[in-house]
Amino acid sequence: MISIDNAQNEIGLPDHIDDGREWAEWLLKKADGIKSGDFLTVPRSAVLKKELQQLEQCLNTMKAEWQKKFALMELIYELEAHFLVEESSND
Repeated sequence: MISIDNAQNEIGLPDHIDDGREWAEWLLKKADGIKSGDFLTVPRSAVLKKELQQLEQCLNTMKAEWQKKFALMELIYELEAHFLVEESSND
């Protein structure tokens, strides 16, 4: 686990900070130098939930389509097998 002193050294604090008020002042000074473009905007959870629901619906639609395709392929294989049996019995 990293100590407070090590953390202060890692982030480049010039002096040792003991007080929570000093931390707050340092953070405010640091925040003044940060531009809004430096942040990553994260959508609200409601937006993410809606997107997740849309993706799940799309996935369910794709699964249903694949199930139909596999069912059709099984029918084709059965017909092909039937025709092969019928053809061999006619020979």
